[in-house]
Amino acid sequence: MRKKYSVNCWKAKYVNRIRKELSVINSYYVYEHIRNDNGNSFYVGKGHGDRAWIKHRNEKHDKIANEYGMSVRIIYNNLTEEEAFEKENEVITRYINSGYGIDIKGLEGDDEEKFLTNQTFGGAGSVGISNPMYNVSPKERMNSFQYEVWLNKTRTRLESQVGDKNPNWKNDTLRKKLENNPELKNIYYSRKGSQNGRSKKIELYDLSKNYIRTFDFIGECASYVKEVIGAKGGIDSIRANIKHYSDLNKPFLKHYYKII
Repeated sequence: MRKKYSVNCWKAKYVNRIRKELSVINSYYVYEHIRNDNGNSFYVGKGHGDRAWIKHRNEKHDKIANEYGMSVRIIYNNLTEEEAFEKENEVITRYINSGYGIDIKGLEGDDEEKFLTNQTFGGAGSVGISNPMYNVSPKERMNSFQYEVWLNKTRTRLESQVGDKNPNWKNDTLRKKLENNPELKNIYYSRKGSQNGRSKKIELYDLSKNYIRTFDFIGECASYVKEVIGAKGGIDSIRANIKHYSDLNKPFLKHYYKII
């Protein structure tokens, strides 16, 4: 005999399903590691689960954590992954604009007690093929309900960060630091592709290590791999793969790549 459910029972099941799906979407947070000796932040990150309480990050981070001890502070929670990436970058930028140094060439600063051991501006804790969601779009990784919730939240978030609503509105400390350092300015404001003085050529070889051709920059090589060799995914994903497999000296799509 088929089991009957009351209207209230169906409503409760639907509400519980929504809560469960929302908990998956909004399971990310932004955190910082605080030095126990002076109460200053020395690392900002994003994560979910117990990520914030795992001590290992990089050599400078681990040295401070082991020498002075550390505490964890959750800055934002109940975020989607995309929101967490943006908030992570926002917090790091805010610290730099307030006078903190960061472990990026040209921005180290002079105060060792106000120093972030982050090696990027955030938003890149797991990129390229190291990300388990690599090359999977939000629409593909979520069901239709989750995707609509994510899409609406993303639109609302972006609309709330325009102009004077942006917490870094009119704060040009970082811009001035870049402008006063020609080498650093070249790194962050350089032109793309072959016009970039720092771009490197890429040599392409077949599986027998026979030379095929040389590309002026990695983006040109990625376009060739997509259009001629038939790689799937976006150009940025293909670029990441070329760099990764070149570093490992292993083939990608039956070809070897050498950055010169």
